[in-house]
Amino acid sequence: FAYSRIEQIMEYFEENGITLAEGLALGAESYECDWLTGDKEYYAYAFGVTLDGKLCTDVVVKPFKTLPYGDEPSANTFGIDVSDITAHGAKISVTPSNGDYYHFYAIEKAEYEAFESEAAFAASVAAKLKETSVSVAYDLSSGSDSFVFDALLKPNTDYYAYAFGLSGNYVPTTGVTKVAFKTLE
Repeated sequence: FAYSRIEQIMEYFEENGITLAEGLALGAESYECDWLTGDKEYYAYAFGVTLDGKLCTDVVVKPFKTLPYGDEPSANTFGIDVSDITAHGAKISVTPSNGDYYHFYAIEKAEYEAFESEAAFAASVAAKLKETSVSVAYDLSSGSDSFVFDALLKPNTDYYAYAFGLSGNYVPTTGVTKVAFKTLE
């Protein structure tokens, strides 16, 4: 494989007027492969080549699998506003930093804190949504959104309004942003 790849590289460099010294990486380098397809298995590989085109190291191979489309981590962040708090309700408004999909809702503070981590909470919510969902369109938002919890909350109870990125495959794509609030007596 390496000898065949060296031949291809040398041909490419020659056709494009690039010397091996100009085209080969020296030291630590990285390469972004933005042409890969989602949900596929690939191999990353590296090997050393001398300036006269000879293999001079072992070939190092690392298998990896790309995430399904839409499951990539997102840079989305969330502004959450809780207003119109009553004994049994509140209005939760979310303003995201980009158009990526996300899920938001409210949870009792004690229930949230029973999870060992933020990631465990997001994974649990995602799994429940996937299992019980009528439609992914019902579970996800994109852009600013709000929901009025009318007669859905317990009085005099601590809650978190939360939001986190969630793909159409129900994979969390961001951390959890949460805002504490308490319903009235």
